[in-house]
This record gives sequence, structure tokens and C-alpha cells, in this order.
Amino acid sequence: KISEHLDRIDRQVSLVDNVVTALSDIARMPEPAVCECDLQQLLRDVVSTVSIPGGIEIKLEFGDEPLTASIDPNQISIVFRNLLRNARDAMPDGGTITITGRCHEREAVVSVRDTGPGIPPDMIDRVTEPLFSTKARGMGLGLAICVAILKKNGGRLHVESRPGHGATFTVHVKSN
Repeated sequence: KISEHLDRIDRQVSLVDNVVTALSDIARMPEPAVCECDLQQLLRDVVSTVSIPGGIEIKLEFGDEPLTASIDPNQISIVFRNLLRNARDAMPDGGTITITGRCHEREAVVSVRDTGPGIPPDMIDRVTEPLFSTKARGMGLGLAICVAILKKNGGRLHVESRPGHGATFTVHVKSN
């Protein structure tokens, strides 16, 4: 019995350590190494690195014009990887993730939309808060990290959702 309790305590201490490490990583986020980046290629690269189950379809929808932004591609890859994983996790029974991109008024605008259950209206304003999660086993740091990275890169994140109709996370970053 004592061994079981010690194992449980050890797991909880490890979880707390992970949370503290992630929060400290947010606070120490390095200054971005900004360069002109092809977001279409960056998004294709990110999609190829995230494990997607067979029941989920990914659609990439870009216009004919180039989709470029002045960002740190390594940092922004973290943002899109988090958004893609969240969309995947929101649809355990399958669905569609649609990634769209366009340039609009000196901004590159990329949306990641899923066909999951959506986010309840009373939680939508809180999903980017550190330590808030709608997932049973979530730590509530993924979207908070996304917001911190985007802020460092001169961008922002917008969240929209209707229960039963999925969620859309839209990234806005500077474009030329």
C-alpha cells in the first residue's frame, strides 16, 4: 500500500515538474530569429511531422498568391504543431482538419479548423489561459505557449467555435 502511494506521489511530482518547466519555458522564450518565410511550405512540413490517425482527413487550402510572413519559422512551427495536435485530439472518432491561408492587409492569416464537438461558449475566452484545459489529461499549456510565441513574433491568435460545429484557431502574423 505504501509503495502504491509513493508511486502516485512520484507521478504527481513529475506532472508538477513538467508544468513548472513549461511555464518557465514560456517566460524565457528567446527572441525570434525573424526572416521571410513561405508559410505554405512551413505548414506542409508541420503536417508531415504530426501523427494523424486514419479517420482524420487534412485539407490544405491556399490561394494562388504566395503566402509569406516575417516570422521565426522554428517558433511558428511550434504554434502550428500545437494547433494541429489539438484539432486531431478534438476528433477521436475522426473528422476533417482544414488549414487555410491567405494574405490580407499586410498580414498572413492561417486558420486551422476542425469538425470536432467545439468549445463551450463559457470556456472559449479561457482556452488560451495557462493551466486551463478542456482535455481530461491536458496540462493547459499548449495554447498559452502559442499565444506567447505569436506575441514575440508580432502576431496574435483568434479563437472561434460553436458547440457541435468544431473550432477554428486563426493565426495572424505580419506579411510584406
